[in-house]
Amino acid sequence: MLESAAALAVPPGVDWEFLVVDNGSTGETAAVVERFVHALPIRLVAEPIAGISRARNRGSAEARGRYICWTDDDVLLDRFWLAAYLRAFERHPEAILFGGTIRPELIAPTPGWCRRGRHRWPLSAMFVERAPQAERPILLRGETPWGANFAVSAEAQRRLGYDVSLGMAPGRNRTGEESEFIYRLLKRGGVGWWVPDAEVSHVIEPERQSRTFLLRYFREAGETAAYLNDRFPGDNKDEAQGPAGFAGMGDAEVRLRIAAHRLCGEALWAAGLRVSSLRFLAASGLYGGVLSHRRGNRRSVPSRSEEESR
Repeated sequence: MLESAAALAVPPGVDWEFLVVDNGSTGETAAVVERFVHALPIRLVAEPIAGISRARNRGSAEARGRYICWTDDDVLLDRFWLAAYLRAFERHPEAILFGGTIRPELIAPTPGWCRRGRHRWPLSAMFVERAPQAERPILLRGETPWGANFAVSAEAQRRLGYDVSLGMAPGRNRTGEESEFIYRLLKRGGVGWWVPDAEVSHVIEPERQSRTFLLRYFREAGETAAYLNDRFPGDNKDEAQGPAGFAGMGDAEVRLRIAAHRLCGEALWAAGLRVSSLRFLAASGLYGGVLSHRRGNRRSVPSRSEEESR
C-alpha cells in the first residue's frame, strides 16, 4: 500500500502529509514506515486503545490539512488518486464530503462463483465495491462512500468524529463506523460529491473469497444494524445491509428466517446455482447477527438521550 502511495502523481506546490495510525500492532509497523520516510511525507502516530474508530479519531486529531483523504492498509492507490480529489476540492468548495471508486482485486485462486458474482450483491458489498459512473451528488438515501476511499473536510471530521461504540474492536463484531459518520454528516445538511477518477483497488486475499467469510461478514453487518436500530429506533443508518423489517420481529421469527434462508441457500448451492444461493446465505447471516446482538449486546447500548447528552 505504501509503495502505491509513494508512486502518487502529486501536483507541484501541494502541501500534504501521509499519516499512518499504529493501533497497538505487534508487527514491524514502525520499521515499515521508516523505510518510506524519504519517499513520502509520512508520519506515524500511535493510538494504544484498540478499535478502528479510536484509530480513525486519533488520525483526525493529528491531521494538519484542510481535508482528510481516508484509505485502508489493504488497498492500492491509483497514481492519480490524490490529484483527482484535489481537483474536486477546487470544483466544489461548498462540499465537505467526497467519495471515490473502489475496485475489488481478487487474488488467485478465485472460485468461479466469486468471479461470476463479484459485481452483484452480496459479493459487491462484501468486496467493498463502489463504481460511480459520473461526478454527481452523494445522497442521504442513496449509495454512500466506504472507508477504503473517501475524503472529508478536516473541520467536519473532528467536529462529528467516529462513534467508538462502532467499528471492529476486541470483544465485539460491529462495523459501520464510517457509514454512521457519513450518515450524520449528510443528515445535518452536509454536501457531498462522487469523484469517479479517485480510484483505489481493494485487495481481496483468497481466504476472503469463501462462504465462511461471507457468513461472518454479513453476521457482523446484522449485529451492526441491530445495534443501530436499538440506539436510533426507526432510523436505520445502513438500509442496504440491514435485514428489512427485523425490528418488529420476535426472536422466534428471526430464528425461522435464519433457518429458511440457510436452507434455500444450501439447496441452491447443492444444485449448482451458487451465485443465486449467495443472497439467501447472506440473509441468513444478517438475521444471525440480529439474533446475536439481541442475546449478548443489548444491555450495553446507550439510549438516544444518553448519546445526545454525551
